[in-house]
Amino acid sequence: MDETSSLSPEQLAALLNGPAAPPPDGVIPNLDNPPNGNAVALAIIVITLFLSSAFSLLYLYGRIFQVKKFHISDLVGLLAFGSFIGFIYAEFRVYETTGFLIHLYNVRLRTVDEFLIWFSYGIVFYLSTLLLVKAAILLQWIRIFVPTGTRNVFFWCCCGLIAFDVAFFLTSDLLQIIGCAPFEVNPSKLASCAPGHKHIDLISSVINIGLDFSILLLPQTVIWKLQMPRATRNGVAIIFAIGILACLAATARAGLAIYYFIDREFAGDVTYSTSIVALVTLVEVTCSILVFSVPGTPKAMVALSRNVLVTTVTSWANSSVQALRSKRSRVTMKTDSPRPTHSYELPRSDDEHRLAPTIPAESNGASRVSSKNSNERAQRQLSDSYVIRTTEFSTAEHYDPEKTKHSYPHDHNWE
Repeated sequence: MDETSSLSPEQLAALLNGPAAPPPDGVIPNLDNPPNGNAVALAIIVITLFLSSAFSLLYLYGRIFQVKKFHISDLVGLLAFGSFIGFIYAEFRVYETTGFLIHLYNVRLRTVDEFLIWFSYGIVFYLSTLLLVKAAILLQWIRIFVPTGTRNVFFWCCCGLIAFDVAFFLTSDLLQIIGCAPFEVNPSKLASCAPGHKHIDLISSVINIGLDFSILLLPQTVIWKLQMPRATRNGVAIIFAIGILACLAATARAGLAIYYFIDREFAGDVTYSTSIVALVTLVEVTCSILVFSVPGTPKAMVALSRNVLVTTVTSWANSSVQALRSKRSRVTMKTDSPRPTHSYELPRSDDEHRLAPTIPAESNGASRVSSKNSNERAQRQLSDSYVIRTTEFSTAEHYDPEKTKHSYPHDHNWE
């Protein structure tokens, strides 16, 4: 029977608004503005979310636009990132309810239930993310270091680790869900609802360290035997450093699990102890996601640089064409200006809609032929810029040697 059922409404309200645990001797609970680590927690959440999202999106971009091919490891990695987003959401909800690194005696009893609910959701997403991201990394190792169709020792070691990873973390996740779900029904027992939760947490943290170091060290003998350029070796060194950070975070979590198992007072201060565990596991999961996604970053950068280069070249080409057209327009206008030796007039025919040159009279037939050629060249130059319509017509020319000495006042190329 619930002990609160015998309390009056006033007593129940006072209990729920009071501290969730008795304070230590000489300590006065601060329920309105308790000391906390919210600033540190928020910085860790935002940084880990940014890094995981940025590198995961870069990895996805490279697979779509550069490699243009997906493998099973890519799909598992994307599922791991989706589970990580759920983990982040649970962390944000904890931040909004009670906050991080607040002692239980500085928290109102009525807010503890919501804290435990979202912390339990966080555990489920955490275990799911570890299951998926470790499997994705191992599948990625197989794709990178094992030739197609080969079944060597490295291949079977990766397969064995994948099977163990799935079996262990799936079992841990199911124990958490089956033993505690639905979380909203009895939140006061969420801290200890999973069968043997302390032992499972301790064992899982130790096993997690072994998995992290196995994943980190397994490809090293293969990697450093390869003939690689310095840039590739530097990239491998960066991935190795991130993997070391993941192992250190897993080691810190194992240390907290041991301390949680030994020190009952620390374990009883659930809002403070679990906050530390949540932040450490957040760093651990982020490093694991980076180990998976960082190898795909170079391909993404190549695709991005190509797109930027194409955009830049296209913009430069368009501006160059516009400048060239403007220059040609100015040159054409200057070329089409009247020359001193020629005059231009509109033709009298209504079917002609362009300027027609008029050639001055010449003194002999040879000069008339030369003028005619100049006339034709002038017409061709003008037609390059001003042709709107062309008209065919026939001309007849009569040559009389006796009249070459006379000038013709109206001498045209057409009659």
